Amino acid sequence: MDNKKGYLLITAGQGTSSARLTALASDTKYIGYSWIPVVGLESDEAKALSVFINSTPGRLVLMRECTKTLTFPIFSVTSIKNLKVPNINDEKIKKILLSS
Repeated sequence: MDNKKGYLLITAGQGTSSARLTALASDTKYIGYSWIPVVGLESDEAKALSVFINSTPGRLVLMRECTKTLTFPIFSVTSIKNLKVPNINDEKIKKILLSS
């Protein structure tokens, strides 16, 4: 199970009219039930991506990869792998996201 834990969790699905949080990051690795863990990231990378995914552009990118309906999108591991996100290996980009 340890290889399935991640510092970043992305929702597996949610109502778009009631959802407030799409991604969350922590200093501790977790496995989610209704949340999909993203493995292979360090804690600071997870936090930077969480800021982006919870932003309006990040939510729109995530919605582009959803299944079912736009009112209650459902996401899969495959859809999350296809997300177009900022290059967090670029220290400048990571610093900007972490300062938000």
